This record gives sequence, C-alpha cells and structure tokens, in this order.
Amino acid sequence: MQLMVFRILCLLKIFIINDGHIFEKKKIEINETKNGITIKSLYLISKINTGLVNYWPIENGTTNDLINLKNMHSPFNAEFTEDRFGNPNSAITLNHGYMTVPGGIYFGSAFTILAWVKIKSYEKWQRFLDFGNEGNSDNILIKLSDSLNRVQFRIYNGESEYHQMNISTNMVLQLNRWYHLGFVQINGKMSIYVDGNREANSDTEVSNLSRIIERTNCYFGKSNFNNDPNGNFVYDEIKFFDKELIDEEIKRTLARQV
Repeated sequence: MQLMVFRILCLLKIFIINDGHIFEKKKIEINETKNGITIKSLYLISKINTGLVNYWPIENGTTNDLINLKNMHSPFNAEFTEDRFGNPNSAITLNHGYMTVPGGIYFGSAFTILAWVKIKSYEKWQRFLDFGNEGNSDNILIKLSDSLNRVQFRIYNGESEYHQMNISTNMVLQLNRWYHLGFVQINGKMSIYVDGNREANSDTEVSNLSRIIERTNCYFGKSNFNNDPNGNFVYDEIKFFDKELIDEEIKRTLARQV
C-alpha cells in the first residue's frame, strides 16, 4: 500500500511539473528512499509542451534539477529550511551565502525564470542569481535589492559593461515575506513580475540581447563581480523555461503553487 501511494505521488508530481499534462518526451531516473525502501522513480518531462528546461523544486533535503540534472552543489553558508507551507527541508536559506550549479547553455533568445523568494535583509546589489563568465561577460543577473532596494533584472550582451540592459521595479520587497517572482526576456523585451503582476517592462530594441553561449560561473546568491555581497534570503521552486511565458501563464503557475 505504501509503495502504491508513493507511485501515485510521483505521478502527481509529473502532472504538476508538466502544467497539467503527462507526456513521455524525456525520461529522468531518480533514486528515492521512502520508509527504508529505495525506489528508482521515472519522471516523464515534456519539454516540447511546456518549455520547462530546468526545475529545482528543493524538497526533502535535495537540490536536484529534475529536468537537465544541473544539480545545485558546493553550498556556502546555505542550509535547508521550511518552505512557505511549513514543510521541513524544502527551501534553501542563505546566510550571506550561495549555491553553485554547473556551467552550461541555460538561456536563449527567449526565456522565463520563476521562483519563490523571501529576503531577510536589504543588501546593496545582492544577487538572486548571476550566470556568466566572470563580471561584464554575458551575465544574466537578478538583484533582489539594488541601490534603492528594488528588484533589478540585468543582461550583459558580450564582454563590455557598456553592452548591457536592465529594468527595475518601482516597488521594494518587504522583508521576511514570500514573493513569487518572474523574469521574462524575448527578443530584447524584458519584464519583471511580482506575485503574478507585471511590475516593470521595457523594449530594449536589441533583438539578440541574450547570447546563446555557455556560461561557466553560475550562482544562486553570489555575484560574478567583486565586492558585491552574498545573498541573505530564502528561495524555493526555481524554474527556467526556454520561451516567453505570457501574463496568463505566469498567473496560472502562481495559482498552482500558492
């Protein structure tokens, strides 16, 4: 009976990941232990139908990427904590720390980043993420608090500080409160969403703003630039899509996770 219940829960997880669909497009095998029984679980992920290319659910003390196995590693001042529902070991809290993921090609001409975040203090230029090749080198970065404590989304095109575009929200995130954040880029059009609402957007008119290249220094909570602080926040449920999610899709994603 326990085994049957566990398999049903796995099927439900597949259903949620695939935006309400179950398609056999990509197979991911993960060994999981339940009640002393190790089970090889098969997750069927539909990249074609959802555009989901990386997914870090952060649950049960794991930081695995269920889609492309870009698992988080090398924690620095990072530990598991409760998620927004009170589930233990189901979110990561950074205490002026960070987590690393393997280098790779994460972003194309269109992408969407979604995550749940709770900031613990305002730290000037603290990163939610910074994926690049050192500073001023094709960085895709998100700041949870800029010089005015606003959320900022910035993209460097190439290896010059002069080839960059950024947008910031007018609002400031409250401390110690969970927010659902979304960041979208398509053909130079950038948007920031907070709790399903578009809080900032701009058309940079740079069609190839995000170059399709391998980025080797990829961090959650750490900057590729010298002198920026490490992150002091909690995060959970990170998703990368290789397409633009429109307003309705982001609101629907938020509704499923509240």
